[in-house]
Amino acid sequence: MQSFQLRLLGNVELYDEGGAVTVGPAKRRAVLAALALEPNQAVSLDQLAAAAWAGSPPRSAVANLRTHAASLRRILGGRLQAVPGGYRLRVEDREVDVHEFLRLAHDGRAALGAGAARAAVLPLSTALGLWQGTTAGRGLPGGTFLDARFASLDQQRLEAVEDLIEARLALAEHGAVLPVLGQHLARHPLRERAWGQLMLAQYRAGDAAAALAAYHDARNALRDQLGVDPGPELTALQHAILKRDPALSPPAPEFAYAVIASRDGAPAGDSHPDAADLVRRAEELAAQLATFAAVMRAAGPEAVPARR
Repeated sequence: MQSFQLRLLGNVELYDEGGAVTVGPAKRRAVLAALALEPNQAVSLDQLAAAAWAGSPPRSAVANLRTHAASLRRILGGRLQAVPGGYRLRVEDREVDVHEFLRLAHDGRAALGAGAARAAVLPLSTALGLWQGTTAGRGLPGGTFLDARFASLDQQRLEAVEDLIEARLALAEHGAVLPVLGQHLARHPLRERAWGQLMLAQYRAGDAAAALAAYHDARNALRDQLGVDPGPELTALQHAILKRDPALSPPAPEFAYAVIASRDGAPAGDSHPDAADLVRRAEELAAQLATFAAVMRAAGPEAVPARR
């Protein structure tokens, strides 16, 4: 069976072993997207019609859907199967970027929840690197039931961005996340979690005044657009910054090691990493810095940094 890659995290695009494949008009791409979002499951003609047409579909909808399915079958071969009352698309998760994104984001979030910040970085960065822009399902008909599916994916992208920032903060990389947070909040000023991350990163970077100013920026955005004040977590963080709570201090950098002085001044025990361990850590850092660019792209290139 010929392999292919279907991209929905951005423009809807199909690739096979020979490169990009022309799928056809927007409604045909919407049918393909609806099938890919329910991999290996029957999707009814009614569902496909709801994906292709806003409001009530025309009387010719079923005939048009069968025409689109016939065209897709010429591209996909036996992967597209007719079933009673609809169609099924046979795919592997890694062939559709949406499912790969969800798997990687889940793995990263699970690692973060388990306190393994470094193990969370690579899956989260890789997940965000699958996005081509900041909006899923571009180029499809608007007003269909797919809008809600893609809006949910957009929200999960924002959560993955903030999960990766949280992992970076846990690794004492507050300086590196500041420009990402600036871009992220310029596009999404109602994300309280991100405001808290910005405040913490600024405080840890030695700029308590900027951290407090960020709280006021968050409060103004929330009041202006939602008519509400910041939640208790953001307010508690502001109070902790005002008190210079030691709990806000950055964790020790993961690459550092303690030198425990002995009588002759030599490190004690196994605290000093050997050369192979240092090489491994350097390779990990290089890979993470390369994938971190994915977050900058996901945060939106046209955004401007937040005030510091």
